[in-house]
Amino acid sequence: MKKITFILCLFLSATFSFASDNPAIDYNDKIIIEQNKIGTSIKAFSQNPNDFTLDNIHQQVKKSLVILDEMQPFNGNKKFLKSAKNLFKFYLSITQNEYKEMLDLIINKNNESSEVVNNKITILGDKISKKEDPLDDKFQTAQIAFAKENNFTLTPNQEEKTKEERTQKLRN
Repeated sequence: MKKITFILCLFLSATFSFASDNPAIDYNDKIIIEQNKIGTSIKAFSQNPNDFTLDNIHQQVKKSLVILDEMQPFNGNKKFLKSAKNLFKFYLSITQNEYKEMLDLIINKNNESSEVVNNKITILGDKISKKEDPLDDKFQTAQIAFAKENNFTLTPNQEEKTKEERTQKLRN
């Protein structure tokens, strides 16, 4: 079976320094919880690509965007929320475009060899990564600045310690 790589974004969670009820940590965690939900649905799609799992990503991103749209910038910091929204909108876009195209290639194969299909999917995966990387960087930079402004520390999520661990395999 051919393996296709999807890179999931880095999930960070907050650990607090001073108080157990820090509103800035709650704010951060609210965004990260939504990001993790999206990540879980992307992982499900990468492990079992079908219309149902693709639609689950789409629906989860829409729900997560509603939650983010209801949030206000925290103490005047607009960058963190804006970067999260931009990243989530990107996820919505790929469910309607690249992931949909990948699924079509996997399901239909259009009388093409597995090698040709795999190459096309790899190209789409690379296209996704090229678009996603700057959005991830902006999100992470904004999140780090937000944490610093609000005196708490970010630590890697235990499930997402390394880039290699964030890479999921998709079989066709």
